[in-house]
Amino acid sequence: MRNRRLIRTHSSLYARGRVLSHQRGKRTSHPKTSLIQVEGATKTDDAKFYLGKRIAYVYKGKKEVNGTKVRVIWGRCTRTHGNSGVVRAKFSSNLPPRTFGASVRIVNRWLCFEFVAWLIWLACLLFALSAAYFMDLNVVIQSLRINGLDDDEVDYFVDTIGDREIADSIESVGDSADDEVPCELLDVIEQVLTELSLSATLAESIMHSYNRLKQMPATEHTEALDKNQCELCERYAHLTVHHLLPKSEHKRIVKRGLFTQVDCERNVIRICRICHNACHQYIENRSMADYYHTIDRLLENELLLKFVKFRSKA
Repeated sequence: MRNRRLIRTHSSLYARGRVLSHQRGKRTSHPKTSLIQVEGATKTDDAKFYLGKRIAYVYKGKKEVNGTKVRVIWGRCTRTHGNSGVVRAKFSSNLPPRTFGASVRIVNRWLCFEFVAWLIWLACLLFALSAAYFMDLNVVIQSLRINGLDDDEVDYFVDTIGDREIADSIESVGDSADDEVPCELLDVIEQVLTELSLSATLAESIMHSYNRLKQMPATEHTEALDKNQCELCERYAHLTVHHLLPKSEHKRIVKRGLFTQVDCERNVIRICRICHNACHQYIENRSMADYYHTIDRLLENELLLKFVKFRSKA
């Protein structure tokens, strides 16, 4: 009875539940997803407690494996469903049809590797929060990372700044009366990005990210670095990658020599799905590739600017 022993020794029982149905249909299919009625939960607030908890469906197989017929299909509570204490659970595999009305166990399965992962996540979070209070040079580095530069390119950028002895002018930006970027920083970014074979469009996008980060409190820099905030409406939501140079136009603009293939792949912003749909609704792909390929130029479109202002206040 190894599987039963595993559940008993490495997890603690929170509650029992009952399988109501599977989230599958002709139009909206959710594979490996089922609805679970939690025992004792009668409203959404009760069900929210179980979000993130593990779910175990235990059943008996026909053949013995490792000396036991007991099988376990593990899942996790992902979100609430309705207002009657029902949760949506994602399992490692599709539950068989016979599970309708079957009992499941909602447990807190705390294994060693999960504890180590939690410690690593906590250490990274503390480091990010402490780094947010450093000099303005970190804001520049964050704006580089947001715009897709890898670690080697960022290291080269920092080393180049140190060699050219202008780090003091960058760090003094935080003490200035306005949020404008000094000419020295503009010159270095333009020169370094040229050496990295990147376009002026990407440099302009980096400067936009830099100015946006400069206007944030220090504690919010890590949130922007974590890419939780839409770069248009600045709301915190699930983000999508929007290519400022649409993929359908890559072949044309590369052939005309307007951009390189590297520019086409890296010239992206991270915005929410609603703003993403609005960009493609108000601006055609050809116009976006020819002119609206930066955030500032996107906001020159009156319809999109009006929508973004409405979205940011909603």
